[in-house]
Amino acid sequence: YADNIINSMDDSLVVASPEFSIQMVNRSTCELLGYNEQELIGKPINLLFSEEDTADTSWFYSIEKDLIHNTEKTYVSKDGRKIAVLFSGTAIRGNNGAIRGIACVALDITERKRIEIELRKAVAQRDANIKDLGYLMYFSTLMNEEVREDKLVHHMAKALQEHFQPELLAVLTVDKIKNMLDASLTIPPMPLNKLIREEVVSDPSLCQVIRTGREIIVDNTAEDTPCGCIAHKIEGGGYACLPLITGGTIAGMVLIGKKDKSYWLNEEIRKLLLVYVGLTASALQRVRLIDLTRRAAITDSLTGAYNRRFFDEMLKNQIALAKRRNESLGLVIADLDHFKNINDTYGHIAGDQALQQIASILKNSIRSSDVLARYGGEEFVIIMPSIDITNTLKKAEGIREQVESFQFKVDSLGRSPQITISIGVASFPDHGVECDTLIASADMA
Repeated sequence: YADNIINSMDDSLVVASPEFSIQMVNRSTCELLGYNEQELIGKPINLLFSEEDTADTSWFYSIEKDLIHNTEKTYVSKDGRKIAVLFSGTAIRGNNGAIRGIACVALDITERKRIEIELRKAVAQRDANIKDLGYLMYFSTLMNEEVREDKLVHHMAKALQEHFQPELLAVLTVDKIKNMLDASLTIPPMPLNKLIREEVVSDPSLCQVIRTGREIIVDNTAEDTPCGCIAHKIEGGGYACLPLITGGTIAGMVLIGKKDKSYWLNEEIRKLLLVYVGLTASALQRVRLIDLTRRAAITDSLTGAYNRRFFDEMLKNQIALAKRRNESLGLVIADLDHFKNINDTYGHIAGDQALQQIASILKNSIRSSDVLARYGGEEFVIIMPSIDITNTLKKAEGIREQVESFQFKVDSLGRSPQITISIGVASFPDHGVECDTLIASADMA
């Protein structure tokens, strides 16, 4: 009857001698560990436990003195599986108090431990998601407040570095005018042709990401076929290439590399990276639209030079700056000679083309600190900071000679009219200290 009760127990029961030799096991013990009864009887009880539990046997002997109750231990099955158990043990004593044996009861808690681990993972993931969400909200606000493209790239690079700790990070943009790739940022710094193959730099359409607008994820460059665009070798890991899509067009791409081979297999990481890049692309579109609007407000649409309103404001500011610095300032006014004859002879479209070519010559003839503006119909002005009258005259004469020697093309027939310009020069403070007097002096020169 007692055997039936013992063998009907769901928990494992093991009875050992005072010398810790197994004397009896119930059916649940055999089912749990995969042994039959004969394989266990007479064996040392530490056969049941993991190496970690048997390394310190002092707890075995504590059973002789006190009850060990609900202590987590690890059993090892016949086939080597580790089984988490809730272990209780007590000494079996005779009428005289002498120890006659030791009874050990163990409850299989493997499933409970699995659930606990999953729960801890879920809690950790929840905390990570809350942290990610908080940082994404901050990142989104930061990007929405920024009005400069270079600052946007800086903010994104900082966020990606902090969150993903990449070994390689690059932000590449497409120069629509030159039809070339341009590196806005590379970490670590390197020449663009060391990162991207030269043929792709000169023809961005060869890049699959830019051509299709779809990301490329390479988990392991040793096993996967890397994108043919990349010249830089990423050792022992993988990378992600994601498009920067603004207003339905591909503005560039983000390349991020990690040495961890399994890093990009994590779907949550990939989704998070897409969110960061998406927020950046949205902010980039907004900033470029603002810049386009601002440029339209201060730029002459035909020639690309600044307009009259911007020139008036800039001349006022530059004169004030020259006063504070006690410096000279040059002003050049260039007027196309006989421009009406060009319109009458070749047509107004040819006249527009002539103005565009003149503006191009002037832009290429001045310093980056100089300001070129279209002042009137066929009249251009140039503000030259920190330059005296002698050097202003030399610059003006050089511009006049370049225009005179230039072969203009104004129509499909290839006709090339001879175009010259008249130039007037004035200098602050020699010819005036106010905008109106300085302009009048240059206009009469």
